[in-house]
Amino acid sequence: MDLVINEQLGFKPSRRRLMQGAGAAAASIAIGALANPLTALADDSENEDELSTILKFSTMAGIHAPFLGNAGLSAFRGVNGGGAPWVISEGRGSLRSDGRIKIRVRGLVLDPAFVPAPNGGTNPIPFFMAVVSGFSTDLVNPVNLVTGQFPATRTGDADIDAMLSLPHPFFAPIVFVTSLPIGIPAAPRWFAVTGAS
Repeated sequence: MDLVINEQLGFKPSRRRLMQGAGAAAASIAIGALANPLTALADDSENEDELSTILKFSTMAGIHAPFLGNAGLSAFRGVNGGGAPWVISEGRGSLRSDGRIKIRVRGLVLDPAFVPAPNGGTNPIPFFMAVVSGFSTDLVNPVNLVTGQFPATRTGDADIDAMLSLPHPFFAPIVFVTSLPIGIPAAPRWFAVTGAS
């Protein structure tokens, strides 16, 4: 307030006054932290969670050709693709070093541009699962870890929250949202994967 009034009157505040103002601001911040130590502790625990996060993602891409079905590139990291194109509105989550995987899925449905009504734009699968795929000590064969089943709505919404036993070491993980095991041979079929389309 003093700064605004002084400038309007044509006066510039002294360096000493500016330093006093800065000191008062720093003191009020320090007092605020002392007055609410639980906030400071919560911030520390959030930082610890961030330090234990292997993978954090805010986008997923729906499956499209050439990853469909069982042939060719569809055996992507050993996880077979779904039989039709899918789209996803929102896919975000994280994987921690203790094996905790959390995924928020919204609008994961059959692509209406490729699948006609009434199925296009809907999810016909009652449960989604997740597959976390990475590499450990084998340079060729990935390690694929599968969660249990989580309810999925007809509009393609699901929340996956599971604990997996990660091998050590564990490199370059990616995350798939899949069906429950279906097809011949029965296996999870992926509909979305970490990435962007």
